[in-house]
Amino acid sequence: MNILALLICSIQAFGQVNIGIEKHNVIYRGLPNPISVACGNKDSFYIKEKSAFLEVKNENGRFYLNCLNVKEDSAFILFGLRNSTLQRKFIFKVADVPEPSIRLGAINPSTGDVNKSALMVQTQMMAVLENFVYDGIKCKISGYRMRYFDYINREFKNIDVKGASLAPMKPMLKKLNAGDRFEISNIQILTPDNKIINHPNILVTLK
Repeated sequence: MNILALLICSIQAFGQVNIGIEKHNVIYRGLPNPISVACGNKDSFYIKEKSAFLEVKNENGRFYLNCLNVKEDSAFILFGLRNSTLQRKFIFKVADVPEPSIRLGAINPSTGDVNKSALMVQTQMMAVLENFVYDGIKCKISGYRMRYFDYINREFKNIDVKGASLAPMKPMLKKLNAGDRFEISNIQILTPDNKIINHPNILVTLK
């Protein structure tokens, strides 16, 4: 094959290479972002250069991008073709995992007063990533505090809970009536990138 024919074949092959992020078209910091690599001959391509904070992993032919926790809004990968000067650059948007919102079982306490009877049958407090479709990526609640006013003893009382169970709250809830309030504070959340964050306090009014 002459040099011109080899060059044409190289250009055609390199033109077929493509990288696609499989989730949200964005790289999330601290997560193993799965990517699709499509090209005519994977053995012909190599990573010539990339953003210093971007890790590329190949696990049994499955590719993942891991963006270390830095405040950069984009990352790039520059592919080269062996035995050629041809190269192609891909640029990706980088974003943080969205802040989770709290659910008391199936109840969203931020939408208004909470029905006491409905709350009594809920079992777990959850930290939900709104509109975040990412298989296997979840937040976990490691603890919280409930604070309420005891009308019999005329004083505020606290109960500290380890884990996400709502069961420890039930005896206190039985003492409260429609119109009463209680506060959930010290909500500790383990994020997908293994960080502990505190959610803002939540004030719940019963109905």
